[in-house]
Amino acid sequence: MMVLRMKLLFLLFLGAHSIHSQISYTPIFLDSCSYLITPCNWFLMDNENRYDPIDFDLLHVEVPTAGIYQLQSNLNSTAFAVNIPNEAVVIDTFYISRLQFNTYVNYTEYYYCDSLANGELSGYYPNGQLKISGTFDGGQLMSTANEYYPSGNILSTTIPHTKGIHCISYYENGQIKIDQNEKKGRSTHYFENGQVARKSRYDHSALSKEFSFYETGTPLSIRRKRLYQHYNLVGRLTEEIERKRISNGRSIIQYNKDEERPKIYDYTWTSYDTTGSISRMIYFSESNFLQTPLFPNFANIPENRFKKIVYYKYGEPYLMIINPYPGYRSLQNNLIIYENLDGVWFETKRIAIDQIYELIRLYSA
Repeated sequence: MMVLRMKLLFLLFLGAHSIHSQISYTPIFLDSCSYLITPCNWFLMDNENRYDPIDFDLLHVEVPTAGIYQLQSNLNSTAFAVNIPNEAVVIDTFYISRLQFNTYVNYTEYYYCDSLANGELSGYYPNGQLKISGTFDGGQLMSTANEYYPSGNILSTTIPHTKGIHCISYYENGQIKIDQNEKKGRSTHYFENGQVARKSRYDHSALSKEFSFYETGTPLSIRRKRLYQHYNLVGRLTEEIERKRISNGRSIIQYNKDEERPKIYDYTWTSYDTTGSISRMIYFSESNFLQTPLFPNFANIPENRFKKIVYYKYGEPYLMIINPYPGYRSLQNNLIIYENLDGVWFETKRIAIDQIYELIRLYSA
């Protein structure tokens, strides 16, 4: 009778465990300098799902099965693998690297246990894998430093120089990802297949020209200080922005007497349809509109800097939006919309200037 009761209890235990078969996983991050627990944001990933902590204190997650997961935290830029065994509760302890760094606008500073890094030092991932190694003096890199993926593959090589660093970063397959040479003012980005994605040149840290490409090698865009051109996959020009001349800042925008007046440029933005014909022209004034590395967006133009927008159909202008007082922010400053009827322009309506973006989206659709 006692043996039967033990068998029943064992079967009940197995049944209860099968109902709650998920594994509770808790990583503990310890500061390698103070040996104190360091709170951080983290989560696990497998090939299909992401598993976030289920409690407020970010202590543990529940995963469905044992196996290899990727642990990502704000303590590292890359995730590393953890092997979770088939146990109800799993707790792992990871040590945070003593060697850390902070990147600022024009330089990077390295620290070792909250002090500026000095000497030949190495840093490690929480799982013990080598992360970075180099020689430092007063927090500055003095010799070539290598950084590694958690897998052990090379992540980047940084070569210091008095006129700026030369940093080469890699995809995990070993293909170069970015080759950035601050001394020469050059930067080249690559796709994972080895094809050049973007080539940039800098003049005193300011972007002077840039050539971007599709993954097929077809040109995507050309950017210079006074010109931007964008192409589609078949190589046809779709957008062109030209900086015309320096305008008188006093007449373009209102300033106080003591305010420094930035250089304001006149721009012409021409858009083309799939046949290569002009579909829209935007005339506006701005300072460094072409200096951003992102694709130009008309929403980044202040509403009071628009001067005129002309829409074309079959190569002929048919609608025009005029801002009669560019540079002024006034509720009374209404946009004037004209339509072309048999070669004669007629005013059709006036709309508040704060609706300029909606108008552009409406007529560009």
